[in-house]
Amino acid sequence: MATEDGRRRGWIVDRPDLVGKLVFRSTEQGGRANPALSGYHPTIRFHFSDMRTSTALFFRDRKTVAPGESVIAEMLMVGKEYFAGKLEVGMRFEVLEGKMVAAVGEILDAPNENLLVERGEPVDRPRAEVQPGPA
Repeated sequence: MATEDGRRRGWIVDRPDLVGKLVFRSTEQGGRANPALSGYHPTIRFHFSDMRTSTALFFRDRKTVAPGESVIAEMLMVGKEYFAGKLEVGMRFEVLEGKMVAAVGEILDAPNENLLVERGEPVDRPRAEVQPGPA
């Protein structure tokens, strides 16, 4: 993920906090009108809180993703301390630009293990799963 000197657009990158699959909404579904570039900085929100955090998304194997497309992204969270011990692989989240939901995502991996819920602890599940639109 990191460049040779360990930097990517001003971020010091040792490892991502999360890796997720993102499904961007099409323009017709109320999503973005233009492609997002790798290094994009939206906010993300998980079902258990109204708290959002800024996140840098670095796309794997692509430089851009168009509305309606899916991508695997490495994610660097700004407010990661708030989410410590509250996330798990498979958990869904929203990618927001202001009030607009630009994409929905699912955690595939959490290299920052401090974010993961302790084994054996129950995780509060949402009543309705966020369903991505057609890709």
